[in-house]
Amino acid sequence: QREVGDPVMRPGLLIKWDDGSFYCSGSVPQGSKVRFSLPPDFDVMEQVVKGVEELKSTEMPEADAVIVFSCAGRTLALGPMMNTEIEGIKNVWNAPMVGMFSNSELGRATGGNLEMHNLTTCCIALKEK
Repeated sequence: QREVGDPVMRPGLLIKWDDGSFYCSGSVPQGSKVRFSLPPDFDVMEQVVKGVEELKSTEMPEADAVIVFSCAGRTLALGPMMNTEIEGIKNVWNAPMVGMFSNSELGRATGGNLEMHNLTTCCIALKEK
């Protein structure tokens, strides 16, 4: 839990049993409150698609192409169901789409600063003027 802004997820990478340390992907300042969790429920994919639908209705009603960057960690959490999310995003604009799975994503959390995120999906819609 952070003092300011939305909480962020950080996947665990390594436990060093000899000194009790726990390494995460991304920044977790010393003294931070952490909460261990299970992977998200499958409704997280519906939330992503709803977020993209909101982007379409409020910011970008038409797109010539879509680029999607999704955290590689989502494939571990969601497995083959990840295709449901990808297809859902594609169906929003029904435009050509490319993308990749990345190790981390850069962006602003709601009301926060630009920072590195994990376990997120980022969508970019392009329209020629």
